[in-house]
Amino acid sequence: MIKGSLKDNSKYSYLKSHIWNRINSKDIDFTKDQYKDLSYKNLLGEVRTRDSILNHPDTIKRYDLLKTRFINKNNYPK
Repeated sequence: MIKGSLKDNSKYSYLKSHIWNRINSKDIDFTKDQYKDLSYKNLLGEVRTRDSILNHPDTIKRYDLLKTRFINKNNYPK
């Protein structure tokens, strides 16, 4: 997972950071449809472990919501 700071983004600084995935050396942002004018390509990202990112209760809630939506949209088994 890659985590980029949003502290200098006037519109999204309240979110503090944006997280996207790096799979097989390719960056993929599964939440790009939520923020059409925000791109991870404009952020300086740092590689983070899944455990370090999911160390915060609010992040876990958002992650679970994204996971559920992803599973439902793509008809993956739970």
